[in-house]
Order: sequence, then C-alpha cells, then structure tokens
Amino acid sequence: MSSVYPQRLVCLTEETTEALYLIGEEARRGWQALAAVRDGQLFEIKSTDILQPGPTVLTDGVRQLHAHLARWAANT
Repeated sequence: MSSVYPQRLVCLTEETTEALYLIGEEARRGWQALAAVRDGQLFEIKSTDILQPGPTVLTDGVRQLHAHLARWAANT
C-alpha cells in the first residue's frame, strides 16, 4: 500500500485529537489519504503548553514533544 506523507503529525491546538480528525475531514480535501490520519498517528499538544510565552513551553510543551518523539523512535 502506498503511503502519503507525513506518517505522523503533531498538532499544536486547543482541539482534542478526536476533533482534529473531524475538522480535517470536513475542511481539507485528501485529509483521509494522509498516512498519519489513516494510521491513527495524529497527536495533539495544547497550544497553551507550547505556543504561549513563558516557562510552560520548556516544562510542558517540550516535554510532551519529546515524549511523542521518543515513542516514535522506540517503535521504528
């Protein structure tokens, strides 16, 4: 089966992961063809944890991003 990249997505958002799947399906043509969407590899990091200025970016946002990357590395 051919794969449409990206294979994994991290979304910086206020939405839940479940809502991201629905929003993408309604708003973006070809959304379901993305390997990340099709294979359930769409992950969220709350925008307040990584986009807001201040120490939360370093304590919460980067920690969450690292956790996603470490999990992916362990599974490859």
